[in-house]
Amino acid sequence: MRKNRSRVRAHEKTAVPLYNPFSVQDVACIAKRLLRLWSSRLPSQHVQEEEKLEIKIQTAHRRNREVAGHETIQCDLAEHGITMGICMIRKIRKKPGIRCKQRKKFRATTEGWLSCAAHKDIFNGEIVGYALGSRITKELIIAKKGAIA
Repeated sequence: MRKNRSRVRAHEKTAVPLYNPFSVQDVACIAKRLLRLWSSRLPSQHVQEEEKLEIKIQTAHRRNREVAGHETIQCDLAEHGITMGICMIRKIRKKPGIRCKQRKKFRATTEGWLSCAAHKDIFNGEIVGYALGSRITKELIIAKKGAIA
C-alpha cells in the first residue's frame, strides 16, 4: 500500500500555468531600489569598532618606530588600556597593509664571501677537516681532503 502512495498517477500530471504578477521591468526596478538601500546603510557596530581599533593599532605601530611585531603591539596596547588578542591584531593590520620594517639580515662587506668546505665524521659527529676559499670549487674540495690526512 505504501508503494501506491508514492507513485504519481498519469492523469494527475497536468501542467498548471504559473501566474506571475510582476513584469520584468517591475523586478528590475525593485532590484535597483534594494541595491540602493543596501549600499546606503550604516556600517555595523562590529565594523565601527574595528575601524577604531585600526586607528589605535596604527598609533601603536608609529610609537614603536614601525618595527614592532604583533606581540609588541599587543603589549603596547595593553599599557594604554586596550586588551585584544594577537589574531585580532593580525587581522586588523592586514587590511590597511600595516607591516613592520625588516631589519637587514646580511651585511655587505668589501672582502666578499668566504666559503667553507668541511668534512664531518659520521661516527663521532665531529668536523675532521675543512678548507676555506672565496668559492666552492673542485680545488677547494681537494684541499679539504688533503687537510684530513
